Amino acid sequence: MKGELRCRLERWWGVTAFQAGDTEPGLRRVEQALHGYLALGDEAGAARVTVSLARMLVTTGQVARATRLYREALQQLPAAPNPLPRLTALQGWLDLLVAAGESPELEDALREAQALLPMTSSQRAQAHLLTSMAMLHARRGQWRQYGARLTAIQGLPEALEDVEVTRWLAPRLAEYHARQGRYAQGHTALYLWVTPPGTPLPPAVLQARGIMAWREGQLEQADRDLQEAAVRLTEEGQYVWAARAKLHHAHTLYLMGAATFPARLREAAEDFARLQLLPAMTADLEDVAESLHAGALNPALRSTLAGLLMGQPSLRGIPLRGMDSDMTRIDVVILGGEQVTVEGEVVPLSPGAVAVLAHLVLQPGQTRQQLQAAL
Repeated sequence: MKGELRCRLERWWGVTAFQAGDTEPGLRRVEQALHGYLALGDEAGAARVTVSLARMLVTTGQVARATRLYREALQQLPAAPNPLPRLTALQGWLDLLVAAGESPELEDALREAQALLPMTSSQRAQAHLLTSMAMLHARRGQWRQYGARLTAIQGLPEALEDVEVTRWLAPRLAEYHARQGRYAQGHTALYLWVTPPGTPLPPAVLQARGIMAWREGQLEQADRDLQEAAVRLTEEGQYVWAARAKLHHAHTLYLMGAATFPARLREAAEDFARLQLLPAMTADLEDVAESLHAGALNPALRSTLAGLLMGQPSLRGIPLRGMDSDMTRIDVVILGGEQVTVEGEVVPLSPGAVAVLAHLVLQPGQTRQQLQAAL
């Protein structure tokens, strides 16, 4: 087999291998397809393969290279007469921009993608763009809009025949329902990603089930699922999702009062720093903020967590309970200067945090909404 047909085979063989967990062989085959199209002088074909390769690289944490590839692809792919290749590239580029944080490029890409969307009747293309928009809502904490996007994807029957779409949707829809306290609907959503009975659940499903479990208070189940998910995701080279599993596993260990909590939290925080994941994982960091602040009280973890906490304004605050017991001594001074000490050691807090802590000491048990209204 030679020529364009061989390049096409290498591309989809590589994508399939990558999705099955064979990360390195999958990447090699897609790169071979890219070089094959370039050798043929087929710039449009090379651009389409570039999009596939860039999406794979994002998953493995190779963001800088993926950024370069997306820029190259968008320079080559026209919007007419067939907008689908460019729309696909824009969707991946949008995912990357969402992960990186707010920027003018993000809004530009979103506007162009929305303008191109009516030009295609492909439900698959619509679903992929909706996934990008959903992740933007999640990062901004816009949960009502996030849920609306997920529901819209679920209402596209042709798109749900695409395994890639259902793999994306199932764990996120499950976690969304769990966030709203609808655990039965969450468990039903998990199995939109169909797997034969008797076979291991995909690690992404295990991760979602583990996060649902700690929300529901099933900590032993969460411990098992998240630990296994982190191991399997790492083995498959899915380093971004492995870091997320480690973060939620650390939070589970904190809720259990486990002695292994500090070590696991350090591992997750270092992965986040190495992969530069903070903007993309804002919602997850807010979900586990209590354990992050508790970890920051440990002198051995303070420097590791300082950049993470200070870099996310929504995470600045105070721990709700101590690491080692429910009776950690905290002294708050608000007269003649502000200072907080934990077990006799001064704790550096961001501006305004001492006032919040003093208010909680005087009026404990308040919800976040009550606290915001009072202050």
